[in-house]
Amino acid sequence: MKKILRDAAAYGDAKDARAKDPSLPKQHVDLKLEALIPVVRGQMPVVINANLERDINSAIAFVGEMKLKAIISEAPRRTGSLISSRLKHSGHRRSGVRVPVREDDPYDAAFTNAGLLSKAGVKIAFQTNDSAYSRNLPYHAGMAAAFGLPKEEALKAVTIYPAEIFGIADRIGSIELGRLRT
Repeated sequence: MKKILRDAAAYGDAKDARAKDPSLPKQHVDLKLEALIPVVRGQMPVVINANLERDINSAIAFVGEMKLKAIISEAPRRTGSLISSRLKHSGHRRSGVRVPVREDDPYDAAFTNAGLLSKAGVKIAFQTNDSAYSRNLPYHAGMAAAFGLPKEEALKAVTIYPAEIFGIADRIGSIELGRLRT
């Protein structure tokens, strides 16, 4: 993955150089690398699915090393203060709430994690991973609010926060004149 991202950065630099100096040799078009230019330049976030502490720590280290903007998708199964603090202070974006799947998870982990992350200062957004289930987002927000997420934060987690996390809050995410309707 690192090699591909470094190749994309070099490809983008070569493309820019050619645009400035047409006497440089013509570059072969590589659509894969072309698509990654906004990612390696920090113009587009990369979404990383991680829910175990070691995976989140690895993701934070990876995006820091590669200087990427990232969204950590999926909540940790056990939201410890250490992992919440690392997510907050890493400066990376965060989204998602995961239903626990391990038998040793607390019964209410799917509902309390959002409140714990929010309390630690991590911006959250609810996700469904399938547009057919987007109708359930208000229920996820409501359950998280019932288990400790402030109601105002629950509303923001289905409106403005997802737009902010993806860097499009200038166009969508709130109910205001001039915003796109989705």
